[in-house]
Amino acid sequence: MVLGLALLILVAALAYYFSTGIHDMLVKLLITLLVVTCVLMAALAINGKSRSWIAIQSKKSLFRHSVIIILPLAAFSVIIVILGFLLTWSYRASRPIMFEAALAVLGGAGAAIALVVNYRRQKVLESETLTKRFSDFTNQLADDKPPVKLAGVYSLLRLADEWKEQRQQIVDVLCSYLRLPWPDDKEELASKVEQEVRRTILREMVSRMKEGESFTEIPLDYDFSGTTFKGLTNFSGAMFTGCANFASTTFEDPVVFSNACFERAAFFNGSRFLHSSAGLVLQEDVFKAADFSRVTFNEIANFNRVTIEGPSNFNDATFKGAAYFATHYKADSDFSRAVFEGLADFMMAVFEVNVTFEHCTWNSDVRFSTPGFKARCILSDVNVWPVDIPNPPPGNITVTLRQ
Repeated sequence: MVLGLALLILVAALAYYFSTGIHDMLVKLLITLLVVTCVLMAALAINGKSRSWIAIQSKKSLFRHSVIIILPLAAFSVIIVILGFLLTWSYRASRPIMFEAALAVLGGAGAAIALVVNYRRQKVLESETLTKRFSDFTNQLADDKPPVKLAGVYSLLRLADEWKEQRQQIVDVLCSYLRLPWPDDKEELASKVEQEVRRTILREMVSRMKEGESFTEIPLDYDFSGTTFKGLTNFSGAMFTGCANFASTTFEDPVVFSNACFERAAFFNGSRFLHSSAGLVLQEDVFKAADFSRVTFNEIANFNRVTIEGPSNFNDATFKGAAYFATHYKADSDFSRAVFEGLADFMMAVFEVNVTFEHCTWNSDVRFSTPGFKARCILSDVNVWPVDIPNPPPGNITVTLRQ
């Protein structure tokens, strides 16, 4: 829009300059009409909706797009000149006036075309520069020397801040690096270097995933599937604006999702949480849809103050420690075949839609609060030992005590 206004001012000044010697008001009106039309067409060409107009990658493409701009402008200029000739003839305008009008038309059109072509050339140069930087930084990330690797990490992330159009591709590169197998534990130095590089990638990415930062400006998908996270994994306050895939992920140390926000689907199916003390913390999170099927939580799993906007799936999940579910479920939730080895606390849970606990195994205390169930609850073929279910929820309840 700013560029369009600049073009308007510049070409209007040119039109006024060319038309100062023209006394016929109709001709001046025609010139002004043509100038404004040229500017509007140039602005549309620059800010148009078609991505192909912006993504010019070669000189041949530049020439082709310039021709596409020039030909309509030239054709329209001819039409305006002919129309002006016919109209001014009826007013008995002199040939010198018509000649000056034609010069003004060509001058205005030429100025608009030159500005557009120069803008296209600049876009090509910028695109080529960004592409080269991306290639160089990716090569740095693949280097064997630790300082070069770290320089590549920081450079790629700074490039992602600048290059919104390719931000997803840069995120994909960094996530794919995190998915790579770790070096052999016997190689202590290599393992420490790798941990530092990966910790830097994760820390810098999460810092950009905070509210108002660059990674929250557009939807970005994060594919951590199959990744092994070592050391504290801290996603607190992160905004996952796209799909978050943690399927088959292994967390060997504590992982924190406090105050995180999952705006789209979050997949944790097949993940393992192996830490023996702190366990998983998911507090004050917001999920659009959550899949925790076949997830194993070896220690405490805290889902307090979590809101799940879409369907949630905890099929075949195993909770070996205490599990707290002060969770607000706004869509169907399914805990079928889930195994609870420790305390399962649903006292503060709110189920607005149907919830299913079919074929669950409860090996310790389980707590429910009847007011929390706003819809139908199914607990059929449930194994409970050694205590019965206090405050049983409404619905089709069949309790089978373990022998």
